[in-house]
Order: sequence, then structure tokens, then C-alpha cells
Amino acid sequence: MRYHFKTDQGIECLTAQEAAKLAGENPDSHQMDLHEAIHRREFPSWTLRVQIMPAAAAKGYRLHPFDVTKVWPHADYPLREVGKLTLDRNPANYFADVEQAAFDAAIFVLGIGLSPDKMLQGRLFAYGDAHGYRLGVNHTQLPVNGPHAAAAANYGRDGFMRFDVNSGDARIYEPNNCDGPAQTDAPLYAPLDTSGGSGSYAWDSREGDDFEQAGAL
Repeated sequence: MRYHFKTDQGIECLTAQEAAKLAGENPDSHQMDLHEAIHRREFPSWTLRVQIMPAAAAKGYRLHPFDVTKVWPHADYPLREVGKLTLDRNPANYFADVEQAAFDAAIFVLGIGLSPDKMLQGRLFAYGDAHGYRLGVNHTQLPVNGPHAAAAANYGRDGFMRFDVNSGDARIYEPNNCDGPAQTDAPLYAPLDTSGGSGSYAWDSREGDDFEQAGAL
């Protein structure tokens, strides 16, 4: 048996015996290899590609499109290249740059909406809750998690470990007569039409597709 590791830089192989020996001698071998490669300026990179299905096609598609155990056949929806992720520096301070990082599935770029994927739906609240308990309610104020652009105007104030100017003496209610941010009814993204009942039987696996992909593989 051989273990294959594929990146944009190519494929490297280890036999099962080599992998067992390496893991026994240095359990952090993968992390060390990554750190040293970046230090040598041999920057690892990964190409990001997406598949795009029109919302209208999801309802009648032959596979359940929101089943995380299925892959949309590339012949129907080919991969489209979006960009490349390159790791070009090691953390200057591991605690500040890595251990305090908080990735939240519920934070989207304006215009990108949510799907009824059950795995995603659970993560939308679970990730934020976990970070709130681990790092505090103001973890989005930490430099590693804060936006590079100007933060969105809101009335978020106070809370444990709030360390910035906390919006000074600005009003904390809406509406006000001090030119504070005002709520709008503008949609954040296009809604996805749904029909039928909700619950554990909604979006069940569609008949006949349980073994199709495994058989093709």
C-alpha cells in the first residue's frame, strides 16, 4: 500500500512501512514539513475550483444535490477554476495567528447565500457558538479575525474583553438622529425556493442513487 499526497507541486508517495516509521519517529512530521518548506520559500499551493448548478435545476436533478456523500458528476457540472491558495509565510506568533483564529461558516461575502445542506445548516450556529465559548463574544475584534476593510456599521457594543474604542459615545439604538446605521429590507442574497414538508425526511436520498457513484469509481 502507498499513501499519496497531491498538491500543485506534484504527488509524493510513502509506502505503508515508511509512513509507520515516520509517524513513530516524528508524529509532527507533516506540520514540520509544511513549516520548513515555507521557510525555504517552496510555497505550497492549492487550486480552488467550484461546480455551479442553477437553483432551478436542483429540484429535478437525478442526484440529491445537497447530499454531502455525493459528488456532482463533472460531465454535468464541470469544475471552474476560481483561484489559488498559497501559503507564503509561517506564523510570527503561533498563539496570536493560529490558536486565536476563528473560522465561522455563517459569515458570508455579501451576495452569497446558504444551501439546505444539512451539514452546513448545523455548522452555521455551531461554529460561532464554539468560538464564543473558546475566545469570547468579541473574538471577531481580534486582529487575526478582524476584516482588512472597514468593519460593517452596527450597534454591537461592550462584552467581555472589548479592547477598542467601542464606538465611543455614539448612540446604541436605532433609529436615531445622529446618522447611525439604519436597518434596510434589502435582501443579502437571492432566496432559494422550497416546497413540501421539513424535518428529518426532507431532502431524502433519491431512489436509485445510493450505489451509483461507488460503482462508477
